[in-house]
Order: sequence, then C-alpha cells, then structure tokens
Amino acid sequence: MKRSVAACILLAGVVLMFAAEPALAAPGGRIARAAFESFWGRVTLVLLTIVFLPLIIISTMKERRAVRRARRDLAYLARLSPVFRWLDLRERAMACFQRVHAA
Repeated sequence: MKRSVAACILLAGVVLMFAAEPALAAPGGRIARAAFESFWGRVTLVLLTIVFLPLIIISTMKERRAVRRARRDLAYLARLSPVFRWLDLRERAMACFQRVHAA
C-alpha cells in the first residue's frame, strides 16, 4: 500500500514537473517572457543566477583589473616616449575594430 501511494505521488510529481506551459510565438521575445513568467521558468532563472553569478563577478573583476593595468601601462608609455600619443592610438584601434566588425 505504501509503495503504491509513493509511486502515485512520484508519478504525479513527474507529470507536474514536465507539464507544458502555454507559450505563443510572437515578435518581441514573447516566448522567453512566457517561459520566465511560469513557475518552472522562474525556478530555472534562479538556478542559472546561482550558478553563473560567481562567474560573472569573477570575470568582471578580471576585466576591471586588466583595464587598470592597460591604462597604467599606457600612462607609462606616454611618460617614456614623447612620440607616443594615446588619442592617435585610440582612433586607429577604433578604425581597425570597425573595419573588422563591418567585414
């Protein structure tokens, strides 16, 4: 008796877990919005946040350190060489980026 009740509860849990939430495809991200308005969508979002938040924080900290180090090195180059001009280098890098991005 206890096994059949446990099996029914387990089966009901599995059915509820995989029950499809209605979502209509439309412009403007309606499917994603509908997915995250449902219970399981919210649970998934919370789990993804818990998993990826440390990675996001670590990568943001590494990026900020790299930016600070690059600015410090550029300032050192500017003091070391009078030929070095930061604005010219920045304009050239932006032009190269835009050409590669356009291609």
